[in-house]
Amino acid sequence: MTLFDKIVFLILTPISVISVIAFLIKVLFNQFLNKDLEKYRIELTRSLEDYKNHLEIDRIRFQSKFSITQERKANVISDFYTKLSRLYRFSKQLIATFQPGGQELLPKKQLVLDALNDFWSYYEDHKIYFDHELRSNIENIFDRAHTAFLTFHLSQPDDGYSPDESGQWRESWRIIKDEVPPLMNDLEMKFKHILGLSE
Repeated sequence: MTLFDKIVFLILTPISVISVIAFLIKVLFNQFLNKDLEKYRIELTRSLEDYKNHLEIDRIRFQSKFSITQERKANVISDFYTKLSRLYRFSKQLIATFQPGGQELLPKKQLVLDALNDFWSYYEDHKIYFDHELRSNIENIFDRAHTAFLTFHLSQPDDGYSPDESGQWRESWRIIKDEVPPLMNDLEMKFKHILGLSE
């Protein structure tokens, strides 16, 4: 063996050994990383599935709560509108300027008074379901109906209908006939919008 061969042998042998050791370390390290990476991927997939399941459960809960709330709100609006319609109908029957003779006034007044109380009591108990604009509209309707009733009552304090020289009866009829219907129509449109029944 020549000197050159010996030098090459001395240089290449450690480089070859180091290269083989480096290759083996790299292979082992890659296997270790791949094993950890696979384990991490499985954990991540499992966590993602758990998260998706929790989101689905939360979505169902929210949807259920929202549906229950919407259903409750729809029932409140329906019941409230029924009370409002009764109040308006009884007020028109009581206050209309043309009345057949011989009618008793007190039972009709009591119907309106009961309808006013029922309307206001229901509103107070359920006003949480109405936004500020709706509450303002409802309170305005109540105020107009209440004013019409009181004005009519001042013009007809006795048990039966009698001629009214003060003009209060006509004023109460004007309120019921001209002021309340536009307010009710506005409220009805808002209720329809809330219920998804907009035209």
